[in-house]
Amino acid sequence: MSSFEKKKVALIGNTNNNHFSILRYLLDCKIDAHLFLGDEFEHFNPQSDDYVYTDFTQNIRQMDWHTIGHWEIKRKKIKSDLKGFNFIIATDINLAYLYKAGITIDLFIPHGGDIFAFPFYKFKKFPPKRYEIGAWYQAFHQKKGIQSAKNILMDYMNNEFENVFQKFKYKNNRIKLGFPAIYAPLYESEDMIEYSKKSIHVSTLKSFKKRFDCIILNNSRLVWTNFEKQQFHYKANDRLIKAMAHLIKTKNIKLGLVIFEYGDDVMATKTLISELGIEENILWFDKMNRKEIIPLMLESDIVSSEFENSWIMGGVIIESLMTKKPLLGYRNDKDYAYYENIYPMLNARTQEEIEEKILYFLENRRKCEDMAIKANSWFKTHFINESLKAITNLIANK
Repeated sequence: MSSFEKKKVALIGNTNNNHFSILRYLLDCKIDAHLFLGDEFEHFNPQSDDYVYTDFTQNIRQMDWHTIGHWEIKRKKIKSDLKGFNFIIATDINLAYLYKAGITIDLFIPHGGDIFAFPFYKFKKFPPKRYEIGAWYQAFHQKKGIQSAKNILMDYMNNEFENVFQKFKYKNNRIKLGFPAIYAPLYESEDMIEYSKKSIHVSTLKSFKKRFDCIILNNSRLVWTNFEKQQFHYKANDRLIKAMAHLIKTKNIKLGLVIFEYGDDVMATKTLISELGIEENILWFDKMNRKEIIPLMLESDIVSSEFENSWIMGGVIIESLMTKKPLLGYRNDKDYAYYENIYPMLNARTQEEIEEKILYFLENRRKCEDMAIKANSWFKTHFINESLKAITNLIANK
């Protein structure tokens, strides 16, 4: 008898399409798994991360918990929706709903805001309005849901994030690994190749890149004007733009930048680019889905993430590692010394360091390409294979 026989797995929520990726890996392992979609952003729906989405529709369900609301929803409604499932994986605000229903989750896979934001709702003023009481009630249940989770799959992020996590005084099992947040087989498939051939965006980039010696793609949200307010969301994209502008003007280097209209500071970014006089070096795209972005990464030379907060993983990071493109961004390696050999990258934080790494790439392109191949291998070993083994072991041994 298979160790997965009689196991039925529910993946609750799909922020960043993380759970849709995991769903496909579990199905590959012949595990009976189902994805429950909440009120997801359009680019976090499965159609945004697959070229043949219909292959998985029988394993995807739309839940109405968020539409009903945390305050109004009945416990029996949540329990009824999950009847027959004996292993629960959850993310996002869904831990609050599950805790309200008296369901202890087997595995919590956080995306970030479900730890550093959702559980810490504060009243704006007293007496609070009714909706504020409901929001506080939901935040309280989110905190309790995290504390009671049997397992949490979360690598060490950075000191500031860990300080927030310590507030939960979590006493159960934390697995310090990344998680398989991108379905690798899709982005190595003929489906993607065929999609790329027909993509107007890819054609636009191919035409644009003819004028340049190096194309940098930055698909991080544009968030850089207010660190105090933006904190964990802060990307410091302006440092990359200023670094490029300086190299273009002082070194006469032909650099092109691909960026997206995504984030709090799109207009501020356009103003900055205009002030620096590098409009001709910029290719703007609207906000895109991952299945549209990955082919653009493959046509680029460097992928950049962010330059203030140190992260070992995140959406842009894993996409860069997946596509075997050199990653330019900031990482404080001292925080991740428990990995004997962490994936290599073009590590930079300040404008000066970014300039140095771009110049290094231009002078050592082959070395950087080899570096990206090694990073891809590391990513598949640690963030996919080891992580998937940890998840399936939990399922098998329950």
